Order: sequence, then C-alpha cells, then structure tokens
Amino acid sequence: MKSISNVINSPPLDGESENIIRSKVRQKRKRKFFFSKPVQSPVVIYDTTGSEFVGEALREITSFSTLEVRAKINLHYSILFRFIALIFVRFFSQNGYWRRTSRGVMYDCATLMTIKPKVVLTFIDNSNRFGLLSRVYQKAKFFAIQNGFRGPRVQDFPRIIYVTNLFCHGQETVDKYKEVGHKINQYFIVGSLKDGLYRAENRVKQKKKFDICFISEYRHERFLTSMPGAALNARVILSYIERYSKTYGMNVCVAFSSKDNVVIEGISESCLEEQFIKENIGMSKLSLIPNDGRFSTYKAIDESHVAINLQSTIGLEAFGRGCKVLFCNATGDSYYDIPGIGKTGIWALRLGVDDYNLFEARLKEIIACSDEEWQQKTSNVADYFVSSEEKVLPQDKIIEEVHKHL
Repeated sequence: MKSISNVINSPPLDGESENIIRSKVRQKRKRKFFFSKPVQSPVVIYDTTGSEFVGEALREITSFSTLEVRAKINLHYSILFRFIALIFVRFFSQNGYWRRTSRGVMYDCATLMTIKPKVVLTFIDNSNRFGLLSRVYQKAKFFAIQNGFRGPRVQDFPRIIYVTNLFCHGQETVDKYKEVGHKINQYFIVGSLKDGLYRAENRVKQKKKFDICFISEYRHERFLTSMPGAALNARVILSYIERYSKTYGMNVCVAFSSKDNVVIEGISESCLEEQFIKENIGMSKLSLIPNDGRFSTYKAIDESHVAINLQSTIGLEAFGRGCKVLFCNATGDSYYDIPGIGKTGIWALRLGVDDYNLFEARLKEIIACSDEEWQQKTSNVADYFVSSEEKVLPQDKIIEEVHKHL
C-alpha cells in the first residue's frame, strides 16, 4: 500500500478557503456525448449528486427524471435547436441574469424547455449554475435543498447564489446567506433531508454500543491540499482519544468518510483513510465503520455516548437531533471554529497540540451530563444550526411545498 505519510508535512494553516477554491478549479471531468430525446416529466432532479435522497423523498407523490449535468452532454437536435436560439436571446437581452448565463446554463435551459417540468430540484444548493437557471427559465418552480454546512466564514463563498427558493437546515444558513448577499427569494427552514430520511428509517432509539465515535472527515485531496488543517486536527484528536480511552477503558469507533468506489492512483480512498486512522491511533478496542453511502455514520453516532469531530455537516446534524457532540479545533486556526453563537459552549473546544488535559476535562463533563441537562445546555444553539422537529420530518415539509406546484 502506498504511504500517505506526506499528509503529515502539511503547509501552513493560512488561506484555507483559497486552497479549497483552487483545488476545485483543478478538478477535471471527462464528459460523454449521447443523442437521446428527453422524456417529458413533471419533476426534474437537477444533477445526479445526491439525487437518490431527493428521489426517495419525492417517490411518494410524483414521477420524476434526473438530469445529468456533469459527466454527460445530450446532443439531441431538440436541445441543440433551442440552445442556438438561446444564444441569440442572451446576446440581445438586457436582463442581468441572462447576461450572466454561461453556455452550461443555456444548455440546461434548452434541456428543460424540452422536458417541460413544473418543478426542478437539486441537492447541490450552492450551485451558481442552478441558481442562474432558476432565474432565466420561468416555466417551472425551482428549489435547492441544502446538503452541507456552508462557510464557516462569509468570504468562503466565491460566487453569489441566485436560486429562487432554498430548503435550508436552520436559521444560521439564512443569516449567513443574507450577510453574504446571496439573492434568494424565499427560505424554507426544514432541517436536513438526509437526517430526516435517516430518522424515518430509525424510529426506535439506538442502543449504545460505543463510548466514543470519532467522525472522520478524511478525503485524500482535502487532507493533502485544500484543508491541511483538518488533517492536523484529526491526528491530534485521534491521539487524545487513544490516550483517554486507554486511561478509562473506553470502547471507540471511527465512522469513515470516504467510499470504496473512489480510487486514487490505483488505491481505494477508503484504504487510504484506514491507513491514516491506524497510523494515528493504536488501540485494541477500535471499531472501523465503513461509509455505506447512506446512514452508517448517522447510526454510529446514535450508537455512541459521545461523537467527536472538527466541524462536519454530519456532526451538526447529530447535534441538531440531540446527540452529544464535541466539536474540537486543535489547529490554532479560527477558520475551523463553529461560527457565531456556536463558537462557545459545552459542545465546542479550542485547544492545542499539547492540551490533552483540556480535552479530558471537557469529555468528562459531557459524559457526566444527563440527556435532560444536555438538551437544556444545547437545544437553542443546535436548533439554530439544524432544525430537527420530531413530529414533522424535513422530507414531509419538502413534499408539502413541492406538491403545491404540481
């Protein structure tokens, strides 16, 4: 197995958001061409990424089709004729949104003109392309569904989001987006769709199997290039967990982030992640939880007394549904803090590479909390980040709104 030890020699922890943007720019996609007349559909899910979760929510009320926008380009004449016409529309239009449209947006618009949907949804909520599409195609209702924690800083948004309607996790998203200046007509605070689908499948409270769950945020490119601070943090916190667990006989699990189907230089990313974990924590009572692409991490968190992470979306989702979660930032970089009102509290800990005693004290404090005490201390802040009603799940709120436009 190829070593990933070069991750340890990380570059300085400045310009993290710039690193992220640059790494995304470097990513290249190979696209395939095909010729197929699009089938008309009342609902279109824009982009295959996360479409399985959107489809799972919609399946009860409507049929739908999924529009591939990354890897494939449909060159059917019904789309091409409309695309050519839209080039002239853009050229002569005085509309500010039309003037901003790229060839990709015009191609998507031409495709939708052929499919004729009433509603278009996407799980890629921060897509500038989808947002502009929602402004120039007037014959459908557009909704983006938030799939991840955005930020944490205002300046981390490289481009304005123009989507007309947004199903978002909580009020924190609304406040941040308004501060940034995103052009969103209407916000719907519904909570996390994935969290809602998980809760629908797991109505019965999970029995505790682990004392501690470490939520891994490993991605080879992320740890190596775009977010080296996350790699540093993982190494420090894993070493603290090892020390704490050996001292108090704790049972620990690590919920993996990467998947087997992602291959880097001939090696699956999950194998690289496993190597990274084992290089930084050595203990006999360690359970490794593979990422099944659905809810393996959600379940591992619910089966643990405490979950520990940096600032992951899945950690915030668990925090929202009442789990004991500790957000640890050992990087010395405020970029990795939970922002705003989430920065301070029993759930958040800033520490250094030699601050094990602080870690131990905070972990003991959290473990000692009863569920009722934890709720009293955290519920207002948790709900601010991710709304998590028990009676009405996020997918139910999404379905209700979508159904109005069918």
